[in-house]
Amino acid sequence: MKQEIVSGTPNLSVLEGTVEDLHVESTEDHMQQRIGGVYLKDGTVLGAKAVVITTGTFLNAEIFQGTQRWAAGRIGERSSIGLPKTLCRLGFKLGRLRTGTPPRLLKNTIDFSKFQLMPPDEKPIPFSYMTRQLWLSPEMQLPTYIGHTTKELADIVRNNIHENEHIQSETRGPRYCPSLEAKILKFTNTIHKTFLEHEGLDSELIYPQGMSTTFRPDIQLAIMRCIKGLEKVEIAQYGYGVQYDFVNPQQLHPTLETKFVKGLYLAGQINGTTGYEEAAAQGVLAGINAGAYVRNVEPMVIGRSDGYIGVLVDDLTSLGTNEPYRMFTSRAEFRLHLRPDNADLRLTEKGRSMNAVHDKRYEQFKQIQNRLYSAMQALRTIELSVVKWQKVIPTFQRKESGKVLSAFDLLYRHDIKLRDIAKVFPKELNVFADDELLEQRLHVEGRIPGVTPEGLATLLRYLRKGESAACSSL
Repeated sequence: MKQEIVSGTPNLSVLEGTVEDLHVESTEDHMQQRIGGVYLKDGTVLGAKAVVITTGTFLNAEIFQGTQRWAAGRIGERSSIGLPKTLCRLGFKLGRLRTGTPPRLLKNTIDFSKFQLMPPDEKPIPFSYMTRQLWLSPEMQLPTYIGHTTKELADIVRNNIHENEHIQSETRGPRYCPSLEAKILKFTNTIHKTFLEHEGLDSELIYPQGMSTTFRPDIQLAIMRCIKGLEKVEIAQYGYGVQYDFVNPQQLHPTLETKFVKGLYLAGQINGTTGYEEAAAQGVLAGINAGAYVRNVEPMVIGRSDGYIGVLVDDLTSLGTNEPYRMFTSRAEFRLHLRPDNADLRLTEKGRSMNAVHDKRYEQFKQIQNRLYSAMQALRTIELSVVKWQKVIPTFQRKESGKVLSAFDLLYRHDIKLRDIAKVFPKELNVFADDELLEQRLHVEGRIPGVTPEGLATLLRYLRKGESAACSSL
């Protein structure tokens, strides 16, 4: 993996080592500090004009299993001890959070026939618009299975909770991903689901989603074997909890640069978020801005109306957090505008201005953008009365015979297929007829037109004007 990353990225060097301290210098006016590099545990000094710290759950971390605890950020990997001391010395306020992980199960010891099958998507949706064709056929995908907790399982949890130090800690964990122990204790009469997920196409391990637990190993095994289908299950790696330090994110600029040390950026769980998407998003933003800082150009700031990254960063830097922060659509005021189908339209130009979008991606984006706008224009210029539409497209039925509708209206309001409209107007629409992705985007664009920050601001002004007029009349 290391060789693939290095060979595929120009000017990149990868060095494995443990960072124990930061090299910090005074600025020319002695009014502020700036980063100068990092010190590794073996004494190596790496000079740097910008540094991004992404410690995950490793900052002064401890692992918990039952009544045992030891210093580690992940099973078999040491925690970062020196770095939190450095951050405290530099004036940063640190807090403490916790999380956990379920045991990993051996696939060949599970009776899947006793679980409810969750088949994969017939047409998987790729994460990127760069992916124009999927190589993975439906039969090559791996299914997920649903199982349920039992009364016997709940009894084991309750009878042994006194031996679980992690769950009794006052350190706060992710509210929206509670551990098995927390679910059993808080919802006493509820049967809980677990989702058996394959860890990979070539892996023999199963991840029991929803079964995060920090009991000692023998209790974990007893718990798992209470679930139908897992009576003979074997555990490859036992679950555990981890508690770790994080930096109060109110000590960051919206660029994720720290307020105390210029050129020092923090990203991920060190800022008080959960991992996964939240951490990845911060890594992208911090990396882009670290590069901008070194090149002495304007940084990238993503607003709340630009993307969910902007909502996340604004929440963190302005409000802070006392629990692992998760991103939800409900946190965003402009969530109807912040959609996956228009993410490229919202952010590609911004990324291009920061040299973060390469030529091939940008060219493809412009092609998609032009094609989308051309299709919308073509559909809007085709107008017929309802009566005429019913004659040329028999499946279209509507009572308002005198009303004039555009082809765009038919597409998104009445669920008429693009290829059916193209049969009537081949010259204008044949070029778009077989593009399923384009048709999906046109449907969404039509259903929620004008849902942009600018459009909502205009609507708000109109409503306030109406309120003022109503008050005046009273």
